[in-house]
Amino acid sequence: MSGLTICIITIIALILCIFIGQKIKCNIGVLALIAASVLGIFVFGLRPSAIYGFWPISVVLQMIIVTFFYCFAIETGAARYMADWAIYSARKCPALLPVIFFVLDFAMMAIGINPGAVTVFLVPVFIEICYKSGISEMVVLAGHCLALGAGCTSPIGSIGIIAKGLFDIFGFEGQGSVLLPRIWLNFIIVGFICFMLVYVIFGGYKVKIQGQVERPKAATPVIKKNLILIIVCVLLFVIPLILKTIAPQVRLFSVLSSGVDVLGVYALGIVLAVVLKLGDERKVLKEHVPWSTVILVGGCATLIAVCSSMGMGDYLAGVGHKSVRPDAKGTPRPGRHSPGAQAYLWNRQSWFHRGN
Repeated sequence: MSGLTICIITIIALILCIFIGQKIKCNIGVLALIAASVLGIFVFGLRPSAIYGFWPISVVLQMIIVTFFYCFAIETGAARYMADWAIYSARKCPALLPVIFFVLDFAMMAIGINPGAVTVFLVPVFIEICYKSGISEMVVLAGHCLALGAGCTSPIGSIGIIAKGLFDIFGFEGQGSVLLPRIWLNFIIVGFICFMLVYVIFGGYKVKIQGQVERPKAATPVIKKNLILIIVCVLLFVIPLILKTIAPQVRLFSVLSSGVDVLGVYALGIVLAVVLKLGDERKVLKEHVPWSTVILVGGCATLIAVCSSMGMGDYLAGVGHKSVRPDAKGTPRPGRHSPGAQAYLWNRQSWFHRGN
């Protein structure tokens, strides 16, 4: 069976999963798992055990562990506390409020907090400020969407973890760690430029707060412990990367950078959160971890991996290689339609982020 035929079969299977999932309100990941089993066993002749082996363990584990760790911040109120202080700090310069919202939104998603959770507790706060200060709701909406795109594509963001896993599934092991920081930087630059355009067009600089902004209440001991734990875990992951970037010739820095794993750091953070009694572990795991997204990603990745193992990955890699041509200086550049096609596909994918 040719690679093109397998691609067509995969696309049809995904379209059917999406259509059926929308009709019966079922998680698309569950339907994708069924499609992977049917295609793998009856079309490609694979054993069920082989199909189970395509489940993206590393991607799913990272999504669960990272979001699980930051869900303690939601449970304890530490995330809301940070947001309140950011707003209070801009009370004397209200024109900075939309910018602070964008930066805060971006930072929370970039360190791995679930986008759905950020939307739930951060957007309502700023919508309320809109009514008090006259900020256009369009500025908040655009800031949130652009910050989401830029933040989630960080190496430890929800989309960054998925993208890195897809690189590995399609046989490009090691490429994700090289390309993702560049993609993330492009998202940050473009997102910030677009936000500033919206900020200027809709008069974000004309904001005037009516009345007084109340000083946030003092942080409880639990919130203080949670904030310190978050800072320590982020530093454990970030500092080795910075040291390696500054002095790549130092072998110790390279060893530290390669040895520090996101999964290990945040798993340790979860254990410390439980030891410090920052929240009910079972409640956090049940109510705040985005299980629908985990199942969606796992099921769809399994379907793609099954089809990729039968030749689809090699076919797509060949197509991508043909679309890359050297420019006048000999530097490989993607074809003019490649970025647009990728952007369109990612946009369609975002429709189904919640799982159905």
